[in-house]
Amino acid sequence: SGEYISGYFDDEINGQISGYTDEDGAATFTFTIENGVTGTHRFRFTGWSSGAKMSRTCTIGDYAPKVTAPASANAGSTITISVEDFGWAALDYDGSPTTKSVKIYIGGIEQASITAGHSGEGPGPASGSGTYQLAYTLAGTVEIRAEYTEGWGSSARTYSARTTIDVTPATPSLTAGPEGRHGGQSVTLNAGGFVPGETVYFYKKGVYKTYGTANGEGATSVSIVLAAGDVGGVLFE
Repeated sequence: SGEYISGYFDDEINGQISGYTDEDGAATFTFTIENGVTGTHRFRFTGWSSGAKMSRTCTIGDYAPKVTAPASANAGSTITISVEDFGWAALDYDGSPTTKSVKIYIGGIEQASITAGHSGEGPGPASGSGTYQLAYTLAGTVEIRAEYTEGWGSSARTYSARTTIDVTPATPSLTAGPEGRHGGQSVTLNAGGFVPGETVYFYKKGVYKTYGTANGEGATSVSIVLAAGDVGGVLFE
């Protein structure tokens, strides 16, 4: 008991795995794997007084970052994006869990980041999710990218993952009512499927009449007074 054990990682002495044995001649060490270390590596231990030696090899796996999203959605709708395996979420010095801020890009435009951590007890792979509203201008196959850079300088490592989503473009719509109105009475025009904040221009029989501003749902409504000559079918645009 009380023997000093020198620990080596890949034949280089390492203070994390060196120390004294207990009264039973045993020692337990915690080893933190440096960023980017993968593949097969060897641990070796030597007792100073006994001269006893032992070694073990282990295979260190790499992270496989993943980002997931619905396969398809409508422009302007809200979707959930999830990230997994974005590095190791360790415990802080006080034992509290740490988190990582994973950047999200939709169609190349940076969005709010996802706070990723380990949901179980203790440390573990970082994961998390967030909700995002698709821009009303998106259409077709759109790339979603997640990125997180860990470390600084030459030791920095960037975790990155990509997926795609098929976005159905927003389709403008227009309704007019109620039916059966006469000259001098108003009809209400309801427009939808536009970009929020966009100015929507309204026409009657090809002549501009008024405008509205699309709300957060891409919709707007206006009232137009029918002229005395507006009989039968009246075209609104």
